Amino acid sequence: MIHPAAVAEQILYEIGDPGAYLMPDVTCDFRQVRTEALDADHVRVSGARGRAPGPHYKCNGTWLDGHQIALALAIRGIDAPAKAQRTAAALLARTRRMMADKGYQDYSETSVELIGCEALYGASARQLPTREVLLRLAARHPEPKALLYLQRECASCGTSMAAGTRATLFGRADVQQVVKVFSFLVPKEEVPLTVRMDDREERIAVASLAGEQILAPALPVCDAPSHNPSGPHAEVPLIALAWARSGDKGDDENIGVIAREPRFLPLLRAQLTPQAVRQWLSHLVKGEVKRYDVPGLHALNFVLHQALGGGGSSSLRSDPLGKSFAQILLDFPLTVPSDWVA
Repeated sequence: MIHPAAVAEQILYEIGDPGAYLMPDVTCDFRQVRTEALDADHVRVSGARGRAPGPHYKCNGTWLDGHQIALALAIRGIDAPAKAQRTAAALLARTRRMMADKGYQDYSETSVELIGCEALYGASARQLPTREVLLRLAARHPEPKALLYLQRECASCGTSMAAGTRATLFGRADVQQVVKVFSFLVPKEEVPLTVRMDDREERIAVASLAGEQILAPALPVCDAPSHNPSGPHAEVPLIALAWARSGDKGDDENIGVIAREPRFLPLLRAQLTPQAVRQWLSHLVKGEVKRYDVPGLHALNFVLHQALGGGGSSSLRSDPLGKSFAQILLDFPLTVPSDWVA
């Protein structure tokens, strides 16, 4: 869909601080970017700015940190969610006894998710009287052989445990190595760039302003007086006033929230605070939540630290890249003037 909001979502996608997106040859500032529909097939993007590049390159390092396995069991019938929880508890208890008998330590981490029961919604999950649920059971251990007990027991639970259980729905899961990522900054002067051509070699100068501040200058934020509704009001979910999209950066999560109309932004700033977002997603987020203003797009950009259980291939969650965070946040309740929803 060629639409200003769809383009705005992509501009905010995984950018962290919208006033200081670091690249090797420029520091990008997206805060005054605007999107404008020209016709049904074209959106004009304007207002991007750049400052001098910083003195560092962004780098990633990886290392191996144990092993993990993730299994999926389909469980159907009356009280399916309760049966799934009981099945998971029984499998973990049984395999812990088996590992201990062989001298293995306990799991370093486990994850139990009931897919189909709003597993990632935490306290805001609805109680659904479903008779069908996908039990996702994951575990991590330093020794790969220790995880074979869980692999084997899950493969047989369809015939040896609760009726209505379909074991290892996607085939027998493999034990995998955990690859973790560490992101860091490296001074550019420590990474020499050279060009070689035949017998000639030349060092290339790299743009940077060593010692300069790369932080974005502050922007004035003007809140309309109507951001705290008085008189008749109603409660609506965030989706009634905004679009949102989320994505990951390692173990950090990025959620861009874009007001559907400019007049909604002051109310969003007043009620969708970093503390409120942190509380709404407290079952997923361990670190702090930062909020950045993006006035050009009438938007807010949230960065949630330590929000993905390690992130990427090192997370046991069913959504290790945080693609569903924005969808969960779009149910956040807002208090608005009644005439906004009339």
